[in-house]
Amino acid sequence: SVYGSGAKFLRLFDADASDACGAYVFPRQGTSLWDICAGNAIVEALGGKMTDRFGLPISYAVDKARPDAFQQLSGFVATCDPALTTRITDQVTATLDLARLGKKSDTIPLSILGQVLQAPDDDPVVAFSCPAQSAVRQKHMTGVQIVARHASGRTTAAFFKRTVPEELPERTSKRWRRDVASYLTESNFYAHIIPLVDPAASIFP
Repeated sequence: SVYGSGAKFLRLFDADASDACGAYVFPRQGTSLWDICAGNAIVEALGGKMTDRFGLPISYAVDKARPDAFQQLSGFVATCDPALTTRITDQVTATLDLARLGKKSDTIPLSILGQVLQAPDDDPVVAFSCPAQSAVRQKHMTGVQIVARHASGRTTAAFFKRTVPEELPERTSKRWRRDVASYLTESNFYAHIIPLVDPAASIFP
């Protein structure tokens, strides 16, 4: 076993190590920027690639006023092969998207999805997936395309946006009020503009 993030980063490039690994994956929060910054520089300098779990560059520009300013909230994936990093982040994020949608407290019942997609009673939605390449992920929300499969075998699609307060960085009550107002404004905008763009579309809050 190898302990310490620095040693694990170096193992990516140690072909002679008996416990060498092809990837260093930490797909959740729980590490600090100071634990990974040197390893990030080494990986990139040696031709590898390191991103957060969503495939985005890791930012070291911090807001020191935030209690979690130096935490890497979106994990990381590092490999000595950039193409491998991309494949892993695609798989990790697709798995996380489906896991989030499938949480007992935050699931989308197939019957509700059928209502959103206006599925007829004789051709209900029987399954769905979330393509990794369709996802948009930020600190405030996750947005993914839902591809639904109907009983007849045909497929239809919807876009799902999800915001969960307990997954956001710690914030003051003033910032919460501002964020809630922003979400309401966005919802009202979609409610107004979407029927103009596509009269057949529907919005399900």
